Amino acid sequence: MDSKELMERIDQVRSRVKVSHKEALGALKEHQYDVLDAVIALEEGHRKERVDQVRRTVSKVTAPTISLQRHGHSLIRVPAMAFGAGVFVAALWKPKALAIGTAVLALSSVDLAYEKGNGETVSVARLLKHRTAGAIRTVQETREDLETRFQDMKDAGYLKDQHDAGEKYFTISL
Repeated sequence: MDSKELMERIDQVRSRVKVSHKEALGALKEHQYDVLDAVIALEEGHRKERVDQVRRTVSKVTAPTISLQRHGHSLIRVPAMAFGAGVFVAALWKPKALAIGTAVLALSSVDLAYEKGNGETVSVARLLKHRTAGAIRTVQETREDLETRFQDMKDAGYLKDQHDAGEKYFTISL
C-alpha cells in the first residue's frame, strides 16, 4: 500500500471518529488496514472511555456519605448529595419540621457525621458545637456590654424608671 492510499484511509477513519493521525494509523495497522474495523474499534474505545468517565464521576458523587451515629456506630448512612437534596427540600417545604429535627439531633446522643470518600470522618455535631460556642460567647458578651451601657445611662440620669399599670419601661431624657 502506498502512502497516498494510506493517507486516504487515515482521513476516512478521522472523518468518522475524532482521533489524531497517529491513533487512526495505529487502529488501521491493528486491523490490517481495514477502515471499517478500525472505525468500529476506535468507537468502542471511545464508548468505553465515556462509560469509565461516568463511573468515576458517579463514584466521586456517591463516595461521601452522611451517617447518623450513636456511640461511634453508624445507624444509617446515605450519600451526601441525597442528604443535601433532602435538607434543601425540607427547608423549602417543611421548615418547622427541619428545625425540630435539628433541635432533636442537637439534644440527643446521636451524632451526624460526614464521611469523606477517603475514609476520613468529620463529626458535624462537634463542628456545630465548636462554631456555635463562639456565637454564644459573642451574644453573651454583647448582652453584658449592653447591660453595662444601659446601667451607665441610668446612673448618669439619662434613663428613668417608669411604672404604668404594672409594666416597667424607661424614658430617655437628653
